[in-house]
Amino acid sequence: MIKTRTLAAAAATALLALGVAAAPASAAPAPNGPTIASVQTITGSPDSTGTIGGSCPAPVGNGAPAAPYLCGTNPIRLDWTDGRFEYVLLGTDRRVWHTYQTTANGPWTNWDLFGDSSDVQNGVWFKDVYGTPSVVVTGSVGTRWCNSLNSSGTWTNWYHCPPAV
Repeated sequence: MIKTRTLAAAAATALLALGVAAAPASAAPAPNGPTIASVQTITGSPDSTGTIGGSCPAPVGNGAPAAPYLCGTNPIRLDWTDGRFEYVLLGTDRRVWHTYQTTANGPWTNWDLFGDSSDVQNGVWFKDVYGTPSVVVTGSVGTRWCNSLNSSGTWTNWYHCPPAV
């Protein structure tokens, strides 16, 4: 079982009220705490009608399973120092999804929820939040939420990002 940070009940209630549920993110296996070597934003294309909000095929590579994502948003690819890749995207259901390799050049997991997020407004992006690699989203009321990589190489729960993010 992957250990994740838990949120106090009051914080969990606040997250639910703002459209982001407080549940642990599924995390790529992280033996010995590998870190992220690089991040690539994958530029997709709008659907055939040019409508933002439609379903676009995920432009993923490296043998990852294909999955639709919300048109007008850009998936991200995380390159881990142990040679694995991970893709994170905003699904057409406005929830954050991810897939990752279990070993370098190895098999991929099925697409799974990246924590329990709902009603994300404008895609996912990757940012260094005060020295901590983080996936960032904007919730239904415009509040930014972070899911950060902790020192053991696993993901935290969603939490309200610091004001500077």
